[in-house]
Amino acid sequence: MRMRKYVRLPRRNAGAGQQATGGAPSVNFATVSCGAAIGGRRGLPATRVDLVSGSAAVLLAVAVVTGVAVAARRMLVMVRVIGDSMEPTLYDGDRILVRRRKPADLRYGDIAVLKPPAMPSAGYPRSEWHIKRVAALPGQRAPRIPRLDSHHRVPVGTVVVLGDNPRGRDSRDWGPYPAAGLVGTYLCRMSASMPS
Repeated sequence: MRMRKYVRLPRRNAGAGQQATGGAPSVNFATVSCGAAIGGRRGLPATRVDLVSGSAAVLLAVAVVTGVAVAARRMLVMVRVIGDSMEPTLYDGDRILVRRRKPADLRYGDIAVLKPPAMPSAGYPRSEWHIKRVAALPGQRAPRIPRLDSHHRVPVGTVVVLGDNPRGRDSRDWGPYPAAGLVGTYLCRMSASMPS
C-alpha cells in the first residue's frame, strides 16, 4: 500500500506568481510517495523519503536476537532438581541453568548433569538424568567405589560422582557413571524452592 501526501512547494519565481494572483505567492502541489523523490517543477532539489534503512534495521535486530536464542539453546539447558541428594547445595524443586560441556572439560568438584549407568530400579526412581558432584576423573583413585579395578582407579570414559547429601545414592551404589552421558555442568540457579 502506497501512502500519498501533498506538499506545498513554493515556485522559485515568486514575483511572477504575485503578479498573476494580485500579490499572493503562487504554490505548486507535488505528490509524494514513500521511497520516491520529491521535487518541484522548477528544478528544485529532490528530497528522498526512504524507509528501507528502517526496515533493514528491524530485520537485522530480529536476525541477531534469533541467532542469540539459537546459540543459547545449543549451549544452555534448564533443569529442575528432583530429590534431595544434592542438599544443602541444591534442593528439590530448584530450577538451574546447565552449560553443555564435553567430558574432557569436566573438573574435580564440578556439579554435573549426566545420564546414570545401568542400575537396579527397585527402591529408586529411574530418571533420565542425575545431578551429582564430580569426585574422581579417569585414572584417579576412588576408594570405596564398586566396579573398579584392584587399584581403585576410575576407568577411561567414566567418572565417579557423589551427592552432597551423604544419604543420597550415587557412585557408591552403582559405580562410575559413563562420561559419554554428560549433559553439562551447573552454571547458576534460576529459581529456588524453600527447603522444608
